[in-house]
Amino acid sequence: AVLVVMVVSHTLRISSSFRLHASLRAHLLKQLRMGTTRNDDHVGFPPLLGGDYCGLSATFDLQGKLVPIPERLIPERLLAWGQVPTALEVFVTESVMDVRLREWCRQTRTILPEIGCGVDHLQTMDQEIEVESFRLWQDDAIYQILYPSNSDDSWRLETIFGWKAPGHRVRISVELNEEKLELESLVLIHIERQISMSDDSIIPSELDAGTVHEHMGALLLDSYSFATSEMTTAMDRKHVYFPPNLTLCYTTTKDNALVIEFGQICPHLQIHQIVRRTFFSINDCSIETRTEPLDFPKEQA
Repeated sequence: AVLVVMVVSHTLRISSSFRLHASLRAHLLKQLRMGTTRNDDHVGFPPLLGGDYCGLSATFDLQGKLVPIPERLIPERLLAWGQVPTALEVFVTESVMDVRLREWCRQTRTILPEIGCGVDHLQTMDQEIEVESFRLWQDDAIYQILYPSNSDDSWRLETIFGWKAPGHRVRISVELNEEKLELESLVLIHIERQISMSDDSIIPSELDAGTVHEHMGALLLDSYSFATSEMTTAMDRKHVYFPPNLTLCYTTTKDNALVIEFGQICPHLQIHQIVRRTFFSINDCSIETRTEPLDFPKEQA
């Protein structure tokens, strides 16, 4: 099967947001079912795609090291006080414009750091991506999307897991170079709470700190430092750890296929959920999932 995808539009602009951190211990509680497909297509939109979300985002390199927020986005007083956040607040709106044609739009409003918790007009970076066709795979509460990136000859592979409580998700994504069939240098991670399933966004055009905190909910308000949380269990060396309890492994096979594995560590279930996708080309790939047991350190057993 040949997948044809076209980016209809991509815009990035500055308009008119933030608050600072708290703490997180990422223990993932949901057990997910396993399955296997090849050259997969899923009809319709699953529950954790579509609607409005509020959450936090952070960027890492492929070795799992946190990439700092650019200083040009940080107020000088926060830099001077050493209070630079490790994650940024985001609002995300996803909509399906045409189910048959697989037209999909995601709007992301990234809130810039501000000083104080009562800011009335928060500053944001707004990004909109419209895709005429995309590939979506689902197995119970695990989703994976492949769609073109905003740079030439690059695709974004995103895996979504359920996170901690109903209506919450965690997204981990990487960019692939289509010609070289290799990963680019950064990993993006979002933890998010669904605040609406409506086709009409409820996110106001102007944001204030009170609105942001109200939509975040208890789990996210306690997760502002998730990007610096440490691994809560021992695991094999081939997988690189990313907070909150996510993993990534990638390699090239002898026949030049690119293999990428995204994982979610579930300490309370003592399992490691893994989604493995093998790319022979962008349009020829297979996907499978598996569960591996965890070996806990003695103090966590």
